[in-house]
Amino acid sequence: MSNEIKTAAENLIKEIDHLARCQRNISMESFKDSHVVSSLRNAVNRKINYQVIVGNIGNVYDGEDKAEALENFREYYAQSKEKYGRAAGEPVFLMVDGEPIDSVDQVNVILG
Repeated sequence: MSNEIKTAAENLIKEIDHLARCQRNISMESFKDSHVVSSLRNAVNRKINYQVIVGNIGNVYDGEDKAEALENFREYYAQSKEKYGRAAGEPVFLMVDGEPIDSVDQVNVILG
């Protein structure tokens, strides 16, 4: 989830809570089972999973640390461009929540 969406979701939850406190006949409890609020809370608290997969090596990173995923991706991507070594000439994939990132430019945009 992008930071903008996460921030918007957090702000919406705060606004609903504020409205509930301001209205005598509305309480946060009445929103408790709301599908929208529940979905927002899940989205805000959700962890993103990153994987780096290298051709003949396999999965070299699987976790929630964006910086570590990017470091691994860049390292193996550089190695794949070399003419020697285990990763030489091998494809390197970055997966974010199971979805492949198509290009190095897209990786840089997503992971910064």
